[in-house]
Amino acid sequence: MRLKPTVLIIEDDEGFRKIMELVLARFGVNTKAVADPEEFLKAADSLNPNLYLIDLNLDGSSGFDLIKTLRERKKLTGSIVVVSGSKESEAISHALELGANDYILKPLDRVLLATKLSQFIQTDEIKEHSAKQTEPTDGRVEVRLSFDGQITSVDEIGIEFTSATLSPKGTVLKLNSDFFKLAGLPVTECLVTVASTWLVPDTGRYGAYAEFDGVSAEFQQALRNWLSRP
Repeated sequence: MRLKPTVLIIEDDEGFRKIMELVLARFGVNTKAVADPEEFLKAADSLNPNLYLIDLNLDGSSGFDLIKTLRERKKLTGSIVVVSGSKESEAISHALELGANDYILKPLDRVLLATKLSQFIQTDEIKEHSAKQTEPTDGRVEVRLSFDGQITSVDEIGIEFTSATLSPKGTVLKLNSDFFKLAGLPVTECLVTVASTWLVPDTGRYGAYAEFDGVSAEFQQALRNWLSRP
């Protein structure tokens, strides 16, 4: 018999904590929900959960400290998912930098929650509630991914943009934009590496700052000339 995955939750809002326990129970997982950070860490030691759900805004404490403490543990095997309000863009970005694997925004959407959880744990109930997936016959089919965004600022090091798609820190992207032509640059596209990312609360879009990767001296000089224009 397959063992149920274990999810450890820390949430100091009693009502929301009970909702999470109820929903997760219907997803076929074992849950342990607490409000106290010390109790949370003790439960982490004794249960060795498959997944941690951490509220960032704890009364008198910080979810960031818990993420950091968990990531410092050499034997940590579970994944960390942050549970956050929708207007905490800097907080979410910081949590990801500290080692959180993903985040879920309040209030809970059951399909989205199941889809998120399916990346880290598997039960028949989660599969039933999450977005349907299938695999190619040999498991390998080439794909080209692309998404639209808007450039918000440019400097000599990199470019800041917003999009509806999250680009995690360290992601390498091929950037194609009319900006290159407008700035008189000698290319139509270039590689960039995402250095930081955040949520833009007013729009629900993601912001990112990406550094230019492997550009030529000619590119750099043309960019400096464009930036120095009055």
